[in-house]
Amino acid sequence: MTKIPRPRPPVFIRLDQSAPVRVNPVVDRTELIVQVYAPDADTALGIAEQVREWLLDLDAHDARVQQWSESAGPYEFPDPDLPEIQRWQISGTIYHHIL
Repeated sequence: MTKIPRPRPPVFIRLDQSAPVRVNPVVDRTELIVQVYAPDADTALGIAEQVREWLLDLDAHDARVQQWSESAGPYEFPDPDLPEIQRWQISGTIYHHIL
């Protein structure tokens, strides 16, 4: 899990992940949550869409990645501790080789 930096920049991405789960002898499955923080919805959504496209194409750029399976996103996910900032979220599962 990444932490919110102090001082907080106007735009940043936070990544949270679950513990990997072994799918078979050579592949793990890891749940990921990507949160995009920005001062306005257009910026947050635009960055979230860029991250989404990158994740959907990740297996073409990294031989260790077998697949990205999107669960949801991007969607607005307000942070109750930071009401003055926009937060958008993407979630899914990455299947990756362990060797």
